[in-house]
Amino acid sequence: MMVKNKTNKNYKRSQKGRSMVEMLGVLAIVGVLSVGGVYGYGVAMKKHKANELLHQASMLATTISAQAMTNDGNLPQTITSFGNSSYGTFSPSTTEALDGKGFSITIENVDSAVCDQLKKGGIIQGIECKAGSSEGKKNAEITYYKNLATDPAEGEKSPTGGSGTEKDPACEGVECPEGTTCGVAGNCIAEKTTDGTCSKNADCDDWCETNGGGEKCYCAINADFLEDDSACYNNFTGQCAVATTKSLDTDEYTVSADYISWWSAVNFCKAHNKSLVSLADLGITDGYQDYAYCEGSECGTVNWSDLKDKLGSDYYWVTDAVSCDLLTGECTSGANNNSCSAFYVNLSSGAVFYNDRLNHYYYSALCE
Repeated sequence: MMVKNKTNKNYKRSQKGRSMVEMLGVLAIVGVLSVGGVYGYGVAMKKHKANELLHQASMLATTISAQAMTNDGNLPQTITSFGNSSYGTFSPSTTEALDGKGFSITIENVDSAVCDQLKKGGIIQGIECKAGSSEGKKNAEITYYKNLATDPAEGEKSPTGGSGTEKDPACEGVECPEGTTCGVAGNCIAEKTTDGTCSKNADCDDWCETNGGGEKCYCAINADFLEDDSACYNNFTGQCAVATTKSLDTDEYTVSADYISWWSAVNFCKAHNKSLVSLADLGITDGYQDYAYCEGSECGTVNWSDLKDKLGSDYYWVTDAVSCDLLTGECTSGANNNSCSAFYVNLSSGAVFYNDRLNHYYYSALCE
């Protein structure tokens, strides 16, 4: 028996429009996605503002730390405002913290939600959000160890401060040759004299025969702004000094016994027939280019633990130069020796920072 093919007459009927239920469903989905997007954007902006504030605070903390560590732990009496923006205002003062081994920086008038995003991390030891002067605003008090250590055991090694005239215990019983005085770690450092002026290392050859005690000598350079501030470090003066080294457990590097200026560090390394190391020499290849700062693994393949074992918890100049706009935070790094600033590494916290190459910033020379 043949079965006739029955065609559903409604099968090809065209559809027109959507039901109210379907339209409400679409609107509901769009609404949920919109709310989620706005919320996500808000969270991202809070994190961005918090990161910007933490970055600016870290740059200021390194300046305070450098002054404290080169002044027997004494904090600067005042600090100028730094990095102030619509995100918050940095308080122009510091206070003793962490039983005298640390200091704190206050950022005033921070959005409450942003302050909550300021989490402990990096070189920071603690953040406390306190009531601000305006509704919805808080004051963020950020605490650091003076040596910017991240490990409390290392932070406890920070100096607590003093008169600035205490004698290094390592100098007890040390008798230095005439024309030198006991300095860092019991090493004899040439005293500043009026007859040892120089502009390059070769100028110190004759001076070194009399005052060097058989050691290598170099031209220690001080550099400062011209009176009209038209350029960086054009006002150079030099003084011959003994290129005394710090005792290390490795022959891979040569390190200056004293903290010295960047220009002095270059000459110090030359006196030992070596060169000031670069960031790349240390395996630091990433993270620092945009804001002239990086820490930990974000800096590249650098082995911070290995460097710390070899060199200890200290600050070291490197040869790389950098130029930064403090208003925008944008930086340009490279080998331009005409810039005002250069990088240095802080092995206490495993981080890269930068500072002026002028004569009031001093770290150790790291040569290889």
